Amino acid sequence: MQDRRCVICKHMGNQFSSKLEQNTVYGHGDEPIRVILCRNHAVELFRCGQKRFFIRHYHILFDVLETQENAFLDVMYKTIKNSLDDIY
Repeated sequence: MQDRRCVICKHMGNQFSSKLEQNTVYGHGDEPIRVILCRNHAVELFRCGQKRFFIRHYHILFDVLETQENAFLDVMYKTIKNSLDDIY
């Protein structure tokens, strides 16, 4: 059974997400990756752009042991890895 919570909220420990939306992020080969985000995080992704959104939420990478969003987290990891100067 697929977890129907926002990928960011889930890894932050929030039990309930507001209205959910299917969003698209893009990998390094511009392959589209579908991800479920709550309305708040979907708006944040739109306003910030993908790179800054990932940088803002980089801390979830350290908390993830097992997830159904492997493709999303892989793109996030690669973006963060290439943007370490923007974090520190």
